[in-house]
Amino acid sequence: MATSETGHNRPGDVRASRDQKPQTPWQRFYRRYSGHGELPRSSLASLGFHLLLAFLMILMSGALIPKERTPPVVDTVRVSDDSSSAAGDGDGLEAAGDAMEAMEPADALTDSDATETAPTETVQTEVVQDTPPETNTPTADDLLAEAEQGSKRVAAASQRAKAAMQRAKDKLKQNMSKGLGSGTGGGGGSGPTGRAARPARWVLHFNTSSVRDYLAQYEGLGAKLAFPAENDKFRYFSNLTSQPPTSELRDLSNEGRLFWVDESRESVARVAAALGAPRAESFLAFLPMELEERMLKLELDAAGVPEDQIASTHFVVVPRGGSYEVQVLKQTLK
Repeated sequence: MATSETGHNRPGDVRASRDQKPQTPWQRFYRRYSGHGELPRSSLASLGFHLLLAFLMILMSGALIPKERTPPVVDTVRVSDDSSSAAGDGDGLEAAGDAMEAMEPADALTDSDATETAPTETVQTEVVQDTPPETNTPTADDLLAEAEQGSKRVAAASQRAKAAMQRAKDKLKQNMSKGLGSGTGGGGGSGPTGRAARPARWVLHFNTSSVRDYLAQYEGLGAKLAFPAENDKFRYFSNLTSQPPTSELRDLSNEGRLFWVDESRESVARVAAALGAPRAESFLAFLPMELEERMLKLELDAAGVPEDQIASTHFVVVPRGGSYEVQVLKQTLK
């Protein structure tokens, strides 16, 4: 029967295994995992790559270090004094060749030349301090004198305004005496029955809550307001509650309507500001002829006597039908 040698060592194998030395773990590792030398090759390659990288970094670090900059060479331009030329004279800019000759290279100057051209004396420059101009502080007497002058100017302006308004009144009375504007009740004349006497005999009262209400009552009566202007002319305002109101510049040569004068400083200032009129101390209010006729009839009916027997009649403005009308408030007989 044949026998199998599987699992049994042959005599030669036993002898060979006895002659071999036992292997260390590293030898068994290299024999099994690096039989063709992969581990030493990869280690040498990695070491060489890192050495090359370190060398390149050293080279690049030298390029990044800033180099020491040498300041540029500065040449000295020597300007010599020319005693033959007058002060302020000259031939303008020199030619290109002449300008180059005026400059010398830095190495051409010797130590003696540098010593001669260097300043040998220090000049002390005196700085003059600007003194502020003297200001005269006004004294109490100066302020008092200035206030008195201002008061005199205001008083003079007020006198001129009053004189201009008086001339306007005289002119208007003269026009009414001449029959300008027509009208009944005596027709002209400056006597007690003439139209010229009515502005002094009639007094018109307003019950107002604001300057706009005041202007609305004047507008409801059909009145025109006139503020003094230059050369004895007046600025006439109509459509008093409109923004802006209508205005025109005219004189009093043909003005014959009944007029009132408002001389209240507060009232005049507020009305002027509302209308955009020039500043004034008084203004004129002209009433239409139709209203004058109604007022005369109301006066005569209330008094029951002729016009020449009435000393004064006070009227009041009252609202009526979306507009305004006048009523007799009180009367005084002669």
